[in-house]
Amino acid sequence: MAPKASPPTLQIDNPGTRQDAPLAHIVFTHGYAEHSGRYFYNFPLFAQANISLTGYDLRGFGLSWKKHPNPRKAHGDTTRKQQLEDLEDLIKLERERLDQKYGKDRVPIYLMGHSMGGGITFAFFTRPNGEGGPSDEVKKMISGAILSSPWLKLSNPPPGILFWLAPRLLGLYRNFPWTVGVAAKEVSSDKQVQQWTEEDELVDGHVYLRTITDPLFGGIKLAEEEYKEWPSDKPIIILHGEKDPVTCSKTSKEVIEKLNASDKEYKGWPGLLHECWHEKGDVKVEFIQYIISWRSALKTDASSTASDRLQEPRECECRVVLE
Repeated sequence: MAPKASPPTLQIDNPGTRQDAPLAHIVFTHGYAEHSGRYFYNFPLFAQANISLTGYDLRGFGLSWKKHPNPRKAHGDTTRKQQLEDLEDLIKLERERLDQKYGKDRVPIYLMGHSMGGGITFAFFTRPNGEGGPSDEVKKMISGAILSSPWLKLSNPPPGILFWLAPRLLGLYRNFPWTVGVAAKEVSSDKQVQQWTEEDELVDGHVYLRTITDPLFGGIKLAEEEYKEWPSDKPIIILHGEKDPVTCSKTSKEVIEKLNASDKEYKGWPGLLHECWHEKGDVKVEFIQYIISWRSALKTDASSTASDRLQEPRECECRVVLE
């Protein structure tokens, strides 16, 4: 039995009253072969700006893999169709929870995805319902999309023979094993981040071939064809480190340029690698500040800057949910 996506594993809240609703709520989807718990230390910055956030672990990764009755077989056991279904279910649950706590539609919901999660977030709005995409009703629940270093195309794509070979191998054996990870030195230039990435037992590149074929083939299709299906009234921003050795920043910029959207932006970060919010120094704070200041709905007070808000101590609840 395929593993389900985990319930929310990362909840970051500003615990106010019904009258003190967050200005926005983010549903976050992590990247390939990692988990949402890796963002526990930086994402409380959103709560300081009165933005709540929910993260979860994709099917076959993180706690959805580790807590599965058969973790050896469960790791990487996922498809893009299942990922979109799980995200749709979580959005409906979050909409209901926010409405019950603060009032119907009072808190806007944004989707945010990193790397493979960025590709999932993009596909959420471009894949038709009849082809495994979400319903129009749920798409309308989302106020905008934030993509961090999305997996559309890779910076160093695999040999062309893999594109020919993969469908044939999967035709012979659906559970063909595959091993491909992201080197810690490609994630961030921060030595400490590299160390805890290498030591994290939930970061594992032993998957199935089909685990990577969806983002590999699907990402190219998003960048070259399916981007045309992006809703013109749905705001989107793509942020990308421009020395990213994993996913291609040039592709991100090109997609934004040709996207038929009335509210769109590409923000490049020169010199940064794959995970800008895990870089050393103040740049990771600046990266999150930029996301917070992107949309007026994500701003807490027009009289204060994002920098001011992030430097002021503010009560927040930040927890990793293990059950």
